[in-house]
Amino acid sequence: MSTAASNKNHFASDDWKRYADEVKRRSYGNWDSIMSCIAPAEMNLAIERYAKHVPCPRHGGTDGFRVFRDFRETGGSICNQCGSFKDGFATLHWLYGWTFSQAIRAVADVVGVPYYRDTNPTAPTKPKIELVPPPKRKTAEEVAREDEYKAQRMSEAWNGGFGIVEVESQIARDYLRNRGITSAAAPLDDLRFHPGMPYFENGVNLGEFPTLLCLLRQPSGSPCSLQRIFLSPEGTKAALEHPKKIMPYRSTAQYAGSAVRLDHDVGTVLCVTEGVETGLAWRAMTGLPTWSTCVAGLMEEVVVPESVEIVIACGDRDLATMGHEHGRGTTAAEKLVARVQASGRKAVMYLPPFDPPEGAAKGVDWLDVLSSYGLGAARQEAFITDVRDQLRNQLAELGYDWASVNAHF
Repeated sequence: MSTAASNKNHFASDDWKRYADEVKRRSYGNWDSIMSCIAPAEMNLAIERYAKHVPCPRHGGTDGFRVFRDFRETGGSICNQCGSFKDGFATLHWLYGWTFSQAIRAVADVVGVPYYRDTNPTAPTKPKIELVPPPKRKTAEEVAREDEYKAQRMSEAWNGGFGIVEVESQIARDYLRNRGITSAAAPLDDLRFHPGMPYFENGVNLGEFPTLLCLLRQPSGSPCSLQRIFLSPEGTKAALEHPKKIMPYRSTAQYAGSAVRLDHDVGTVLCVTEGVETGLAWRAMTGLPTWSTCVAGLMEEVVVPESVEIVIACGDRDLATMGHEHGRGTTAAEKLVARVQASGRKAVMYLPPFDPPEGAAKGVDWLDVLSSYGLGAARQEAFITDVRDQLRNQLAELGYDWASVNAHF
């Protein structure tokens, strides 16, 4: 970029990258003011309660959304159902469905970077907010040290736990049994039990709790993060504000596309659920290889192994929310099916056979189905036998037999 271009505060229309880079440069360290200008109704509460949980601006609720601790610098945020958004442009894309270029243009208007179209640049403008000098960016060495610390924390947690079938993991097995999961085919290598992990809420350590650890693996198979499900000694979910938390992951980790692999020996068929408990329930009822993604956003993005010919998206019947007429869980399953089908592979969605009761505070998932029927009865119901029968027919059409599935029964 020439000095003249810098002084004129605009960029040639054929050099979008420079234009976008300048918008990013000015927005860094100013995202709280930018969001208050662009999306005050949606974002101001989260900004006021910095890094604390508030209702999601998309689907409501009570406490599923928060901005990251470095929100002022990056604009990043996370919703427990929708997924994480690494920067302000991704947050705006999620909020409004904007393209990246639309988000860039909207932010450019706020930070005072006019767009240069052909030979007629727009008039230089002043920023609509007071731009503060961006804080010093972290050096590569600082980022590497942070990544090493995150990896060490995850390793210590995982190595401090016990396999789910070991005698020390009785509380975890009690928890699953209390949720209705009375049978789970071994080995479940990506689930462990830790006898006492610290629980922090808004920076305050509220004590140590028995914890079910669920390993999220990157598409490559390498560890990405751990979902921690904090429990009581009696084998119930701990009475905490957020009993399920995902550990911070390294900057080099591929979070998008990751999943908890309840089964590693995956053949021609893969089932995908949102919750780990839901995945264990579906797996017990159908006997089919299953992965779980922990949140709806990851369900949409899960990377399916090349060996898989048929994907079964096991959606939740969530309550309708803003932007999700049929519920967030159904939307995630539909998007997964559409993406897999677009790649040339077969995909189908199955939802629980009953709706949430009138006035229910939450939706229903396949774990609720298992809890309602019991394992023996559920396996005999048409909503399960039809899954297996239809799958046999699809496999036959593709020239595969049942053995190719690597099913548990």
